[in-house]
Amino acid sequence: MQVTWSKRVGTRLMISFLLIAFIILGVALYSLWATTRINNGVDSMYSDRLLPDSLLNEAGIHVYRLRSSLYKSILFPEQQPTLDAEIRDHSAEISRDVADYARRALTPQEQGMVVVLQDAWEEYQRELEVVLDQIAAGDTAGALEQIGAGTLAERRTALDRAFDALLELSQQIALETHTTSHATLQLSITLLAVITLGGLTLSVILGLYFGRTIAHNLERVTAG
Repeated sequence: MQVTWSKRVGTRLMISFLLIAFIILGVALYSLWATTRINNGVDSMYSDRLLPDSLLNEAGIHVYRLRSSLYKSILFPEQQPTLDAEIRDHSAEISRDVADYARRALTPQEQGMVVVLQDAWEEYQRELEVVLDQIAAGDTAGALEQIGAGTLAERRTALDRAFDALLELSQQIALETHTTSHATLQLSITLLAVITLGGLTLSVILGLYFGRTIAHNLERVTAG
C-alpha cells in the first residue's frame, strides 16, 4: 500500500514537472520566434527601405545639381567645358543610383515603378543631349526655352513624379513593416504575460495539491 501510494505520487510529480517544463519551453520558443520576427522587420526597414530611399534621394539631388550646371553653362559660356564635365558626372551618378536601386529586393509594385523611373530618366537624357547641343551651338534662347517650359522641362516633371511615387510607396511599405513589428511585439508581451501568470498559477496549485496530499498521507502513516 505504501509502495503503491509512493509510485502514484511520484508519477503525478513527474507529470507536473514535465508540464511546467513544456510551458517554459513553449515560452522560450515563442520568445525566440517573436524576437527573430521583430529583428527581421528592423533589418528590412534598414536594408530594404532606408538604404534604397537614400539612393533615390541622392539621385534627386544630382538632378537638381545637373540643372544648376546647365543654367551656368548658358550664363558662363567660357566655363562650358568644365560645366559640361560636371553635367556628365551628375548624369553618371544618377544612372548609377537608379541602377543600384533597381538591384535591391523590391516588391512587384516597386519593380513596375522602377521601370517607369528608368524610362523617364532615359527620355530626360535624350532631351538633355539636345539642349547640350544647342548650348554648344550658341543657341542659348532655344536652350533656355527647353529648360524652362519645353520638352526637357516636361521630361524633368515626369522624372520628378517617378521619384516621388517610388519614395511614397517605399514609405508606405516601411509603415506597414513597422506596424507589423509593433503588433508582434505587443502580442508577444501579452502572450508572455498570460503564459507566465498561468504557469505560476499552475505551479502554486500543483504545489498546494501535492503538499496537502503528501502531508495527509504522512499523517495517516504516522497515525497507523
